[in-house]
Amino acid sequence: MGTFFLSILNTCLIGLSLVSCVSDSKKDSLKTPQAQAPNPNPIRPERDSTDTTARVYLTFDDGPYTTTPGLMQLLAKKNIRSSFFIIGSQIDKSPWHDSVYQVVASNENFKIYNHTYSHAVTRGRIHAYYRNPAGVWQDIVKNKSYLPAGMSITRLPGKNTWRTPRRTSRTDRQAAPLLNLLDKLNQPEFIVGWDFEWVSATSENRADLDNLIRQVEQKLSNSSPGNRDVVVLSHDYLYRTPQSLQLLSDFIDHFQRKGNVKFDWVEHLPGLHTGAAKTKPS
Repeated sequence: MGTFFLSILNTCLIGLSLVSCVSDSKKDSLKTPQAQAPNPNPIRPERDSTDTTARVYLTFDDGPYTTTPGLMQLLAKKNIRSSFFIIGSQIDKSPWHDSVYQVVASNENFKIYNHTYSHAVTRGRIHAYYRNPAGVWQDIVKNKSYLPAGMSITRLPGKNTWRTPRRTSRTDRQAAPLLNLLDKLNQPEFIVGWDFEWVSATSENRADLDNLIRQVEQKLSNSSPGNRDVVVLSHDYLYRTPQSLQLLSDFIDHFQRKGNVKFDWVEHLPGLHTGAAKTKPS
C-alpha cells in the first residue's frame, strides 16, 4: 500500500488532520439498512433569477480506494463540500477500506451517495449487468445500508444517466429498462450523471486541466441565473501522485478566487431533496 498513503490515513484516523473517525455507534447506524422514505419537501427552494451564484459539484466515484486518504486530506484542507459515490463491495474488502469509509462519513464537508454495491462494470460484465434491471435495483438497495437514512441519490456504474425533476436522460439503451422499472415501482430514487469528467490526463497534464476549467467556465457563463450548476465527475483512484493532487488543488483555487462560485453537494442540485439532508446551501 505504501508508507505515503498509510501515513495519511493514520493522520486522519488519530485526528491530526481535519477529519476524524466516527464512533462505533455511528458506524452501526450507517450500516443498518433503512426503509425510510425521502422527505417530500425540498431541502432548499429553487434559486430565482436574482441568484447569480454558480455552483460546482465535485463528485468522486468508486471509493473507498487506496488513494482516498490523500484526496480526503486535500479536500479537508480546502474546506469545500464534496460528494463521494461509494461502492459497498469496496468497503467490505478489508478493515482498512472500512476505516477509510468511516473517515469520509464522519467529515461534515463530505456527503456519501450510492454507486451500487457491486459496481458490476469490470471485466466486461456491464452488458449483462444492465440486462437485468431488477438486479441493478437490488444492487442499489443493497448499497443503501452504507448510506444515511433516506438517502436516495444514485449514480449508475458507467452511465451518464439522469432521473431528476429537472433533468432526465433515457437515451442509453442499457440503462433505460432500469429507469422504466423505477417509474413502474414509483421509486423516489434520483439518478445523477455529470456534465464534465476529470479523466486520467487531467491528473497528469496542466493543459488538460486548463481545458476542463474552460469547459466549466463556459457552461457556467452560458447558463441563466438560478441555473448555474456544473457536475464534475472524478474518481478516487486518479489522485495517486503529488502532481495529481496539486492539479486538483489548482482547480479548486481557480474557482474559489472567483468569489461567485461555490462548491456544493449534489443533493443541492435544483429539484433534488432527501430525508438524509439537514443542511442548506451556504
